[in-house]
Amino acid sequence: MQINRTATVIFGVAMAASTQAFAQADIDFVLREVSASAGNTLDSADGNTPGLFNSQVLLGGNPPLAPSAFASQASQVTPAFLGGTGNTEAHGGPVDPALDALSIYRVDFTITQLTGFTLAGLLTSSTEGAFGFASFSLTGPGTNLYFESITDDPSTAIVPFADFGVLPIGSYSLLVLSTADSVGDTGGTDALSSFQFDLNLAVPEPSGLILLAGAVAGGLLRRRR
Repeated sequence: MQINRTATVIFGVAMAASTQAFAQADIDFVLREVSASAGNTLDSADGNTPGLFNSQVLLGGNPPLAPSAFASQASQVTPAFLGGTGNTEAHGGPVDPALDALSIYRVDFTITQLTGFTLAGLLTSSTEGAFGFASFSLTGPGTNLYFESITDDPSTAIVPFADFGVLPIGSYSLLVLSTADSVGDTGGTDALSSFQFDLNLAVPEPSGLILLAGAVAGGLLRRRR
């Protein structure tokens, strides 16, 4: 995970001067999808516009019965808030085909002013003889945030994450997903994974921006001494 830590500290100073904020992201591209497959059988649902998305797909019996593959997502896309939850499960028995489940959230957006952000989330994966994976990625100018939870043997990985700072002007890509893959064997296999995150975007009102500029200048002066 990499991010401009100088900007992070300065934003905390700037926002202390003002609690009023304005949305600033222009949404360029949206893809949200849930899918489940069992062998050659596939079921999916998707949404490619901002706003609310709430969907789920299921193949087979109700989890954790085998064979079954399940994926769900409840999420939101607005200029000021990007977030949601996704869950995937795959449960296979000794003679079941490969079972896969996927929940994916992708948004590309552009900001035209220095924009503050706050981020909090949780990634989980749990497997028994299968594969589970969940990840969060935000990339753009001077920004490369990445977190993951991955398991491929009998284990559980719970990964909370949080950050805050300033995003420079430019274009960004946000990709969050969870996937569960199960292949039947003599003992059966189980995989579960999930994501949950809130990403808030805002710019300070003019008085906060003035303080931000002063903090930047002060930091530069201190470095030169």
